[in-house]
Amino acid sequence: MVPKVDEVSQELSAIELEICRLRKRYREPIVDATIDRSGRPVLVYPVTLDRVGYRAHALQYIPVKTNEDKAMWQLLTKEAELLKKYAGYLEDLDQER
Repeated sequence: MVPKVDEVSQELSAIELEICRLRKRYREPIVDATIDRSGRPVLVYPVTLDRVGYRAHALQYIPVKTNEDKAMWQLLTKEAELLKKYAGYLEDLDQER
C-alpha cells in the first residue's frame, strides 16, 4: 500500500524538526549518521583543515556515546530510510503536479 504524500511529508517534517532541535546541542553541524568500519554507529560533520598555503575539507566521525547522540543517529538514519523508500514515489507525485 502506498501512503499518502501528506503522511510521508508530515513524518519527514516531524523528523526534521526534531533533528533541528537536537543539532543546537552540538558545536559542529552534524550532517550524517553512518556505521564505521568496526560496526559502531557514528555521527558525521564536516571540518576544514587550514595549513599554510592550502585548505582541505574533510569529514570527522564522532562515536555515538550519549543519549542525545543516539537520538540524533536514530533520527538521521530514519530520515534517510524514509527518503530512500519513498524517493521515487515522491518524485512521481511532484511530476504529476
